[in-house]
Amino acid sequence: MTEVSVIMPAYDAARFIGAAIDSILAEAPAALEVVVVDDGSRDDTHAIVERLSAADPRIRLIGQEHAGVSAARNKAVSSARGTFVAFLDADDL
Repeated sequence: MTEVSVIMPAYDAARFIGAAIDSILAEAPAALEVVVVDDGSRDDTHAIVERLSAADPRIRLIGQEHAGVSAARNKAVSSARGTFVAFLDADDL
């Protein structure tokens, strides 16, 4: 059972997103998921998260056309599987 869903909206976050996800996984228990919503990024954000999610099933990637951070958070929350939800921005390290 997933205890915590970490919600991460991302828009043009290729520079930071790998390190942000790594920091979550390094500190967090196994009963966790990271739900990343790529909010229509124009850089390599989607490809980076896609590669990370292929290597770790706790990472889920959801894509959407650019609709803003609130829409991205709402989309992630609606698909979260955890009992608890935490929010982290893609450039938080």
